[in-house]
Order: sequence, then C-alpha cells, then structure tokens
Amino acid sequence: MEKEKKKIEFTDDQYKVLVKLLFYGEWLLNANKIGYEEMDKGASELVEYVYAKKGNFSLQKWFKELKYGEELKEPVTLLLLEKVFEYNEDTFWIYLIKKLSLRDAMKEHLEKGGKITNKKEIAELQWKYEEKYEDLFKERKIDALLTKRE
Repeated sequence: MEKEKKKIEFTDDQYKVLVKLLFYGEWLLNANKIGYEEMDKGASELVEYVYAKKGNFSLQKWFKELKYGEELKEPVTLLLLEKVFEYNEDTFWIYLIKKLSLRDAMKEHLEKGGKITNKKEIAELQWKYEEKYEDLFKERKIDALLTKRE
C-alpha cells in the first residue's frame, strides 16, 4: 500500500536553506561510509527527491545537468564543504581536549589511590585538565602536541 504524500510549500530562499541542510545532513550520515551498502539509503533518496524539485525554484544554477540523478555542481559543493571543514576543525579540538583530559584525570586519580568507579572525582579532575589543554591549544594549536616513542 502506497503511503499518502503530503505537500509542503517553500519560497526560493527556504528551498535554498533546505538544500543546504540536506547536503550537511547527508554528508554527516554518509561521508565516512565505504560502499553504497553502508550508506543511509533513505537519506540519499530524500536528498535526490528534493534536489529533483529544483526546477520549481530559482536554484537550478546550483545543480549539474545530468541525464540520471541529481548532484550539486563542484563549486557549490566546495563552498558548502567549507562549513563542514570549519565544523571538523572545531570538533577535532574539542574531542582531543576531552580525550586527553580524561586520560590525565584518570591517571592522576589512580596514582592518588582513587578507584576507577569514582566518576565525580574524575570529572572534577577532568575539568582542570580541560582548562589546561584549552589554554595550551588556543595559544599554540597543533604545535602544542608532542608524541613520545615507547
């Protein structure tokens, strides 16, 4: 049984925002997937469906003219990817700081005889290390990272 379709109307500006949101959402879901089998097919199909409606809006210049399927032109994709890369850069530092802080907090806590199950004390120590790493990386970025050979 076919599902009932609903209608949503968009202005040209709203359609442009929708295309951007779909690009970012689909990128987040599928960018690191290897092979079509791993991809979120529902998301890809929805992106394809919405992109196919471009003829109803003034955004045709954003899309390649393909016989089958819908795809954004490379300059548009690169422009949108700038936000993705900016997000990745910010996320990298946040994630790195959290991981290093947790590592150091656990180490300090256990060296002082604490138990690994005392999450409150570990969290308090983690905050201390997060501040330390935030200050360090804010000032020196990647130059503050050192590795040691074991």
